[in-house]
Amino acid sequence: MILMADGTTKKIEDVEVGDEVLATDTETGETSPKIVTAEIFTENDKDFADLSISTDDTVSYVTTTTHHPFWSDTENTWIYAGQLESGTTLRTTEGHKARLVDSHLYKAKQATYNLTVADSHTYYVLAGATPVLVHNDDPLPTQLKGRNQPLTSKQATDLAKYLGYRDEGTRLKGQKIFTNGKTFISQDIGNGDGSHNGGTWKIAKSVKALGSKSSRTATTDALLNPIGC
Repeated sequence: MILMADGTTKKIEDVEVGDEVLATDTETGETSPKIVTAEIFTENDKDFADLSISTDDTVSYVTTTTHHPFWSDTENTWIYAGQLESGTTLRTTEGHKARLVDSHLYKAKQATYNLTVADSHTYYVLAGATPVLVHNDDPLPTQLKGRNQPLTSKQATDLAKYLGYRDEGTRLKGQKIFTNGKTFISQDIGNGDGSHNGGTWKIAKSVKALGSKSSRTATTDALLNPIGC
């Protein structure tokens, strides 16, 4: 379950682009509402961890991928779930406590969901009733060079895969279209440099809607943060 900005909770698969979640900037310590800019779907994740977390007066459980980073107040850094040690204190909201009691690592094949959140790229998952701070996985190198990024076809495919999108099998203006099952993205092309007006992606709710500025959802940067239409 995900802690929303208004204090309610949602299953992660029910969170939509444009929703606001509660997020914390670990550098400044500021906690505030942030907009969800992308939903990341992976059809067959393989490595998982069942975390037993002491929360307030009880022990609660979180199932996650081993490569999903959790904020450790003990180490004051992000640590992958599969590398967390028993006794680690996890970041939570004011008035709550969370400490890792034990973890069970295992392999399975199942679908997973993640979110891209504007600015801080953090959000809270619930261990019982206690929020625990998590982060998206590390960005790809193509996401680190500013928002106006020409991408090769392979880079676009790799980046789309990282964001939870798969090749839809059609093209728009020669560019591959990718989908996560809910939305569609295609590289935003301009004056031959592989990008347009600072944008990397166009995003829409259908393949047809991608083709028109009036019908698509937004033009975004590499991380699917909206920067215009």
